[in-house]
Amino acid sequence: MTKFKRTWTKLAVIAAMAAGITCPLDARHFLWSVKGEQGSAYIMGSIHLLKKDYFPLPAAIRNAFAECGALAVEADISADKMAGAALMQMQLGMYAEDDSLKNHVSTKTWQLAERKLSELGMDIKGFSRFKPWMLALTIVSMEMMRMGFDPRWGVDRYFLEIAPEEMEILELEGLKSQMELFNGFSEAMSERFLFFNIQESENARKQVEDMVAAWFTGDIDAMESLLTRSIQDHPELTDLYDKIVYQRNRSMTERILELLSAEQKLFVVVGAAHLVGDKGIISRLRGRGYLVQQL
Repeated sequence: MTKFKRTWTKLAVIAAMAAGITCPLDARHFLWSVKGEQGSAYIMGSIHLLKKDYFPLPAAIRNAFAECGALAVEADISADKMAGAALMQMQLGMYAEDDSLKNHVSTKTWQLAERKLSELGMDIKGFSRFKPWMLALTIVSMEMMRMGFDPRWGVDRYFLEIAPEEMEILELEGLKSQMELFNGFSEAMSERFLFFNIQESENARKQVEDMVAAWFTGDIDAMESLLTRSIQDHPELTDLYDKIVYQRNRSMTERILELLSAEQKLFVVVGAAHLVGDKGIISRLRGRGYLVQQL
């Protein structure tokens, strides 16, 4: 495998990871307890697309959730919110009727997208008004679902569905903020995001399996290595990774600190990629004086 062939999963908002069956008895979880003067919480690393095979989640995770009075997620993606989210995505992620993707990307990228969609059984004509970032996320989603991964079994969606009616649901970012982040890419960055996601899709399965194995056994070192390797190999992707991961780590850490309360324990679910490394949320919370322990 060439160095170039390692990038796809990491740049797709680190949004697609799944597979696996039984957790080893001595494994940790992608779950941390957080304690400080301001309040306490559990922070759970999420896999946004997963398989039904993983549920129910281990008892330690379910018991931690049962202790909490509020649930904080990156964005509320519960079923009743998705219709509005889809409309917002179309508004931000599509060009006007008199414009086209073809006017904003190179011939090489257009042809690559055309071939990929054809492979997925789609005609690019149906996607001709999609902005590059929107098309990239759509292709990633289709590719993941083709492998059997399902957003309905994503960890964040799972907790939103099982949350008791009286549990407060809070957002760290919100769907609009996430979409505006992608929509704020420069044209060059947006095209690069599309190109790399398509180019790397052929190698997705192995990368996804490795990431899920690291998540399921709580192996934070393996997860960090998998997530950052492509950036080390391809410095031209650094600005993308910084926007998609590091900048959001900073803002979500601040939001978590705002939400911590002595009155009730908080259960936070955030993409696993945002928790690891020196610039991850876990490290940032420790740097702010909180006692953070992996469970």
